Formats: sequence, structure tokens, C-alpha cells
Amino acid sequence: MRVCFEKAATAHAPLLPQVERVIQLDYQEPEGPLRVINNVEITVIAGGDDKMHMTGIADMVGIGAADSCDLVDDSITPNEAEGRDFSLVVGSFKSGKHRCDVYFFVTSDHRLTEIVFICSLYGFVKPMVQPRYDLTRNVHRICLYNTVTADHQHTSNRIPRLYLHVDMNCFYAQVEQSCYNLFGLPVIVGGWRKDNGTPRGIVATSSYEARAFGVRTGMSHLEATQLCPYLVPLQVHWEKYQAISAEVREILTSFSPSVESYSSDEAFLDITYMIGKPRGEIEALGAAVKNRIYHEVGLLCSIGIARSKTYSKLASDLIKPNGLVVVLTPEDAVDKIYPLSLKEVWGIGRRRFARLQEEGLHTIADAVDRGPGGFQKLFGAFFGQMLWETTIGRDCARILDEEEHIPREVGYMHTFSDWTDDPLRVCGEIGKAVQQLCYRMRGCSRRAERFSCHIRFQDDHWRGVDFTFTTPGLTNLDDYVLEACLHQGYPIICRFLAAGQTIRGIGLNTVNLTDNRQLELFFREQSKTLNLYTAIDAINNRFGMGTLNKASVLYAVEGKTHFLERNSLRM
Repeated sequence: MRVCFEKAATAHAPLLPQVERVIQLDYQEPEGPLRVINNVEITVIAGGDDKMHMTGIADMVGIGAADSCDLVDDSITPNEAEGRDFSLVVGSFKSGKHRCDVYFFVTSDHRLTEIVFICSLYGFVKPMVQPRYDLTRNVHRICLYNTVTADHQHTSNRIPRLYLHVDMNCFYAQVEQSCYNLFGLPVIVGGWRKDNGTPRGIVATSSYEARAFGVRTGMSHLEATQLCPYLVPLQVHWEKYQAISAEVREILTSFSPSVESYSSDEAFLDITYMIGKPRGEIEALGAAVKNRIYHEVGLLCSIGIARSKTYSKLASDLIKPNGLVVVLTPEDAVDKIYPLSLKEVWGIGRRRFARLQEEGLHTIADAVDRGPGGFQKLFGAFFGQMLWETTIGRDCARILDEEEHIPREVGYMHTFSDWTDDPLRVCGEIGKAVQQLCYRMRGCSRRAERFSCHIRFQDDHWRGVDFTFTTPGLTNLDDYVLEACLHQGYPIICRFLAAGQTIRGIGLNTVNLTDNRQLELFFREQSKTLNLYTAIDAINNRFGMGTLNKASVLYAVEGKTHFLERNSLRM
């Protein structure tokens, strides 16, 4: 497709020049072969406040040479773009039974910088270049238990392997100390103070200086301040951490072609090429990784090297900050790993650890001595055996350097800056939650029809009310999810507010996330709504999340938040 722009002698001609990019789309018939339309020449001419005219010359049957494009009711016209940072102008190009929805992205200086053609000529659209979704934004990816799932294992466990694990010590706090020259001061990330000085927020991480006072992750800022009155609170600045994490990964790729970014502050490297080398050379490699990161990024890290992916992670946690631990021999494992509690092992959470304790299994040494029987009794023959092998260092987990994580469920939790008794404010926060939840579903090509919502009250016991709701069918579009949520949730919110409760936070989760593409008998997403969100995502993915927002987020609870990026509409 070739798109050209003709400068018209109208008051709105400045909108037309300096076009940077056009997103092109393939057109495909629903039940036929792929049909790419070539030799399409479209001229867009500004023709007034309420209309843009399009003329097309194409080899498409039924498309005329001079059809008009009327703006839809909820569009922003060229005149209304004056004084705005952005404007989304939506038009519909019709000719007979064919229709093409056109989305114009206009900046405040009257430059038409983005044009997105969503064409429903044949009922189906497949973009040639998919927009890139940022699925990690405002999401703390802590642990995926990669070593204890069958699909994450090597097919052969006979080949010896060597792993290196990098742990960026107190990563968020280190970054902030470096940015603001706060070295030596007790810093927490995730907190802030209200105008009257009241501490708010939850500790996402703390510097080692703060940890010396007993400040820990998950603690309230108020509680942390009681332990250490001299805390420096800073909010989570996710974009900054992502950028520095990318720099660290670039360094790591110079040491190994296989690098797994386990989280923003942890990574695994496959260094099997070092097997057979003297211990001194392997230790020198770990020291070289640490030194490169420190000299090029200015941050400290701890390194663990072992023949097991699990043990390399355990080893990196033994000496912090700035540690290096190598576990190469059975004697190394007996001395450094076996005394550790089973709760430190991947896949053994609080509940599984409690069950293992009931069987008399407390440490990794206990698991080695007792064999797999206790694990199989508690967790089944297959998974129990695999979990036991992970515990004793026999796992053969792959380095997931190219595998994109697809979540089983998607969730959003947010504690307000302050309590509220205004139902409209709560609805605004639900709108923000739906917006982020649906964006992430679209990004991983998943849909859902059942959701759960949690409304947390303002009290000392973190009490609240939960309810589930169902959309008319499988969807990942904001309109359907928000309507269903508020239809069921708004009366509940009003009832508890009338009873004297105040509300401090919300949570929203999918219940049945699926990649099912089959058309449903009684529900189908409106093509206009689907196309609109395709265009909005394309613009947000290019210019930043929150470039285009729902008006409902204007009703959100005022004040700061855990994440710095959520303080404004640019979520």
C-alpha cells in the first residue's frame, strides 16, 4: 500500500505534512486465501471542522474514486486538537458494503504523526507489524518456578551443565542511591509522605543500611519509619529500573549467548563451556561479570555458580552484598547448600514447607538423606520426584533465553494513597484496573469471561469484600469488562459505604484466561470497539502508556501511589 498526502487550500492544511510513519495492514477474506491489496493510492485532504475527505484509486472492486470520510461522534476534530498534547480523530470510509475505519493521531503542533488504517473490507485484519506491548510495566515478576515444571527441563539430564546466577543486590534501592547520591543512607523504595508528613506506601525493597534497622520488603512505610526515623522514601520508578536492567543484560550477553532475564534484578547464564576448566578460571569468570557490571553500571551484584540452576540461585544468596560463591563438587554442596532450609528452594512455598516439616523434613540435607519417598507421598509420584531432584541439585532446567512468558492469570492490585468514601472515586480506580488488565490480556493474546474483584476496607485487619462477575463472552476489551464489573460491583460499593465503611484499595483478577479464538454463538465483540482498541494500543505502545486514556481515570483517588508512573494519567 502507498499512502500520499496532498496539501489542501484549507484552514487545516498544517495538519497534513511531516508524516513520520504509516502502519500498513494486510487484508484477508474470512474463508479464502490471503489477499494483499496493492497499488492503493489514498489522498487525505482536510476539509473542515467536522469532515475529512478521502479519494482513493485502487484495484478493489466496489471502491469508488471519491468517497467522503465522516468523523464519528466521539472523535476530536482538528480544531479541538489546538492546545492538546494529542488528538485521536476517527473516521469511517465507506463505499457500498465495504468500510475502512481510519484513525489519525495528531500532535498539538498540528503534525499528523501517526495514521492507523483498520480496514474491514473483507471482515478480517492482520497487521503486518504487530505493536509491541509492554507487559512488565508496573508488574513485579518475582518467581516463575521455572525449574520445577516439566516443560522447562532439558530432554536429557545426562549432559553436565554449568549455570551462573546474577542477583543485583537491593536493585531498586541501589539504583536510587546511585541516581541521587544517597550512598550510606537508609533508603526504601515504595514509600512517600503526605503533605502533612504522614508516611504512606509499602516497602518494595530497602537498602542494606535500612535493613540493618529491621526494615523489610512488604512492611508499611509507617512501620518502617518507626524502626528507622531517618529513612529516605522514594517511589518505584519502573522505567528507570527497566532501562538499567537492559544495560546489565547487554553486559551479560558478552559472557554467554544464553541469558535468561528471570526478573528485572536477576538473570541466569549458561556457562557450560567452562566445564573442565580449573576452579580458579571459573571463579575469575564470576569476578569478571561482577567487575564489568560495577564499572559500567555502577551497581554491586552477587554471583552464584553451580552445576544446578537451583543451586546457582541459592549460592548467589549466601553472601550479600557483592558476593561470589562457587558450588562445583559434592563437598561444596554439603558445606554450603545442604544446611539451608527447604523453604529456600524453588517451588517450596509456605504451605509445602509446612507439609514437609510435618514429615520431619526441614533442611536440604534432610531431603538428601531421606530420598524421594517423602516428597512423592506429599506431592505425587511425578511432581514429587521432580521437586526432590530440584532440591538435591539434580534439576536439568533450561535457560529460557527466547521463551516469552505467558501468564496463566492476570491480576492488578492497588492500595490508594488515602481512604475514600466517594463511590465515583472507587469506580475511577476500577477503571484504571480494567485498563491495565485488558491491555495485558491483549498483549499476550488472551481473553477471559469470568473475573474476580476485591474491595479492601480501611482498617487494621485488611478486611474487604470479594465478588465475581461475568462478561457476555470471552473478551479483552475494556468496555465489556468495565460495564460488567460496575454493574455488579457498584451496588456493593454503595452498600458498604452507606454502612460506614471507607475503602482503601482494589484488586482485579482473571479467573479463566484462555487463548480460545472460536467464535461464540451469542456474543461477538463489536468491530468498531475492537478496532478502536487496536489503534489505541498502537499509539500507546509507540508514544508511551497513558498517551490515550479513558476519561474515567480522571475520577481516580487523588494522591501519590506506590509507582511513580501512576501519579499522572500516563499509567
